[in-house]
Amino acid sequence: MIKGMTGFAQSQFSFQGVKGNVEIKSLNSRHFETVSHLAPGFNAFEDKIKKIVGRKIKRGRINVVINFLTPVPRGSVVLNESVAREYVSKLKHLKRSLKVKDTISLSQIINLPGVLSLEEKQISLPSLWLKIEAALNHAMDVLLKARLSEGRCLGTDIAKWIKQIHGSIRQMQKRAQTVIAKKTQELTTEELSAFLKSSNINEELARLNFHLDSLKKRLKSNDSVGKELDFICQELLREINTAGAKLADKDISACAIQIKSGIEKIREQAQNIE
Repeated sequence: MIKGMTGFAQSQFSFQGVKGNVEIKSLNSRHFETVSHLAPGFNAFEDKIKKIVGRKIKRGRINVVINFLTPVPRGSVVLNESVAREYVSKLKHLKRSLKVKDTISLSQIINLPGVLSLEEKQISLPSLWLKIEAALNHAMDVLLKARLSEGRCLGTDIAKWIKQIHGSIRQMQKRAQTVIAKKTQELTTEELSAFLKSSNINEELARLNFHLDSLKKRLKSNDSVGKELDFICQELLREINTAGAKLADKDISACAIQIKSGIEKIREQAQNIE
């Protein structure tokens, strides 16, 4: 079943008091691209995110945002009060010994070696990633369901246009036979031979039907077929332009216009298909 390219999904994660969510937004694009929006210090996750998304999606612009709803532990300040008291005691003793009247300030004390230190309490990034990965995979599953749902709607619409085009081709073929029958009565044998040679559209109509059948087969595919559909539409337009130019008849021209309009509708929808 074909898939669309738009959708939105999110999922939550938590680890050692850290809570966050993963948001994925999928947009139309001619190519595949993943853009990650991560908090500073978590760029190591970017390649991992791209690999996960790339295994499940082949076309579209995918925006992945990881938001932390609670602060991520980075470290804490530790005060060694016993060391500070010893410094103060020694400084007071020195003050009395040297008979210095200067005072001891807090700013001087905290700048002394060993009084203040930074204790690292960084969260384990590999363990945190496992939680984010699980949330990302869950969000991806939700997103893929949305893209499949869009694909079903697009496939239904394309199938409708294929059916209408088939009908217009039959009308075109029937009208061509009427025109040829009329020319058979009006033209000489030599003129009729030249006319039939230059105005035979059977091959173009056969190829039109073939390409339409190819479109129908692609609609049942689980692969990324958006670009293929666009290429087939180009071939359809080429064939109908050739057929329309071969027979100068207003009814045939009207059928050709209807067919081209249907092909353009299909081509527009192909831009939305993975």
